[in-house]
Amino acid sequence: MDDPIVHPSLERLCRAARAARDWRESLSATCSLAATLLADTVATLLLALDRLMDTWAVAHLLAGWVLALRGRPLPRISLGAAWIA
Repeated sequence: MDDPIVHPSLERLCRAARAARDWRESLSATCSLAATLLADTVATLLLALDRLMDTWAVAHLLAGWVLALRGRPLPRISLGAAWIA
């Protein structure tokens, strides 16, 4: 019975690590900078959306501001027992 000297999963992990190292070494500085700027832009957009949704969720303040900025009075909404004053 021939048992392998190295576990097959370890061989796959080593090949993947070598491939990642080779790919990283092949990147140019310009490509790395562009990838970093793209990641920063995506992170900024996600942060802005998170803040926007947080504002929206807290007592629907965003909807109130939008209506107030349009110059229209806020509508009176009665939700019955669910209304929190």
